[in-house]
Amino acid sequence: MDWLTLTTYFNVHPETGWLAVAAVFLLLELYTIPGIGFLFIGLAALTTGGLLAFGALSGESSFYLQLAWVLGFTCVWAAVLWVPLKRMRRSPENYHNMIGTSATAMEGALEQGKIGMVKWSGALMRARLVPHSHAQKVAEGAEVWIHEVDGTLLLVDTVPPEK
Repeated sequence: MDWLTLTTYFNVHPETGWLAVAAVFLLLELYTIPGIGFLFIGLAALTTGGLLAFGALSGESSFYLQLAWVLGFTCVWAAVLWVPLKRMRRSPENYHNMIGTSATAMEGALEQGKIGMVKWSGALMRARLVPHSHAQKVAEGAEVWIHEVDGTLLLVDTVPPEK
């Protein structure tokens, strides 16, 4: 199938083109670069393709009018989903699986009142000793336990948290 045949097909069946665009953007969001808006564009293209397929939008409309619909639906999806997705990403419940697990102190020592680094599950993360820690200083390579997660900062101690 050559390029001219493909463009002619999408001119006759624009809903198929928008559904293909939706698939591309949703896959980009899912597998490559999450969090930069591909989800909203993908949902907008899916909405436009669906409305064209079911006849709610005219397939006879120009490409530019269809593109305007996609832009409008992108804004609608962003307005509807932005706050819930942001809340979900920042929710402390997302980190419940980290609390109670161990990490290794890295790059020098962890000292009370100072931010250091720990290695958890292969990732280097910022960490600080909990305010009422059993230790004032933890040597590099020592095992620590995650008690809390505050954004991207882990609050750790030398003993596991109480269950």
